[in-house]
Amino acid sequence: MFCNKGATRWDYWLRCYLLKVIFILWICPTNGIDIQIIPSSPTIGQTALFNINGIDQRILSIDWYKGLNPSASNQIFNMFPPNQEINQGRAYFKNATGFINGSLKISDLRKEFEGNYTVQLQMNPPQQASVQLTVTVPSSPPDSPNHLGGGEIAGIVIAALCGTALLGFLGVMGFKKFKKDDII
Repeated sequence: MFCNKGATRWDYWLRCYLLKVIFILWICPTNGIDIQIIPSSPTIGQTALFNINGIDQRILSIDWYKGLNPSASNQIFNMFPPNQEINQGRAYFKNATGFINGSLKISDLRKEFEGNYTVQLQMNPPQQASVQLTVTVPSSPPDSPNHLGGGEIAGIVIAALCGTALLGFLGVMGFKKFKKDDII
């Protein structure tokens, strides 16, 4: 294509321009939104914020869905930011709260809240993004005063082993000394 012997300079420059345009479109990031979950690994009982990034214009309406398929049966709520009017959807639950910037907050996380969430923002042009929420189980109850950490348990085990070894050593040495005294 670029090495035709009969090509003129005009053809050459036109092809170079076309390559530049294709290259620029290829490397330029698309203007869209993305969702960041804060904290990134929420645990049961915590609050998760689905923070929307990449909004550079006025939002006309916000729709949040549980799942990847935006449909009426999956809709958590619909919100109109200017007056903050919220219409609860079929998948609405009381732990979900919407904000006028498009973000979603889920408080008092439970394992059943895990899964995909999709947001649709009505603006020009309309935007849609999805994110997966994974709720982890804490390794121990955070309010337990008698909870021992891994380092504390390791210290107790090492101390018990050292104490057992010391008692064993003293017992053997005492037994040997007792035997010598009996013989002499």
